[in-house]
Amino acid sequence: MKDTLSSRYTEFHVGQLVRPNCPHCAEQQFASAASVHVNDNDIRHWWSCESCGHQFMTTVRLWRKPSSCYALS
Repeated sequence: MKDTLSSRYTEFHVGQLVRPNCPHCAEQQFASAASVHVNDNDIRHWWSCESCGHQFMTTVRLWRKPSSCYALS
């Protein structure tokens, strides 16, 4: 029996891109079941653990410099 999608999520920043461990059994995950580019700064990944069936979500937050930093003088 599979667990329902966990309402908790983990937020990663670009400098911390790592493969997550399942919060239920601690097994390292290798590929997300689905990914969604939510907006310019956020990507959400849904995972389904092959070992225990637990499903959870992670968010990768991308940091972008404001467009004014690129203005030519």
